[in-house]
Amino acid sequence: MLPSGATETDYTVEVTGVTGLNTQSTVTATFTLKLKNPCIDSSYVTIQTVALVDQVYDLYDFVPDGFSWTHDPFTLNTTPITHSLCGDFTYEATFMGSAITAASTPVKYDTLTRTFTIYSEDFALIGAQPFTIAAHLTDYPSIATAA
Repeated sequence: MLPSGATETDYTVEVTGVTGLNTQSTVTATFTLKLKNPCIDSSYVTIQTVALVDQVYDLYDFVPDGFSWTHDPFTLNTTPITHSLCGDFTYEATFMGSAITAASTPVKYDTLTRTFTIYSEDFALIGAQPFTIAAHLTDYPSIATAA
């Protein structure tokens, strides 16, 4: 767990000052330090997407497990400092507006390798068909790419 907890954590800090050589004087003061989790605030953490490259697939093209391509990973941008406290992404893909997984047909999407695979004999798929990728922080789903 982060020092800030899931959202924020208050810490009481005590500071003691001592002055004087022969006759010492001591003063103690306390204050509350609030540490906020930077991974839940889009002012400090954003996901930068990559452009998906258009692909061309010919129906019935079986190479050997279907036509595959892998997209580049997204990037986590943090400000004001670079850190890796927020963890990994969870990727989500759609084909023709429907969510796809590693078990979907005719298009599969492996979230671990970021790989699409397609095999189809369906002539209804002829023409340009849209596919999309979105991502969110696995541990902090409120930080996500634009829908």
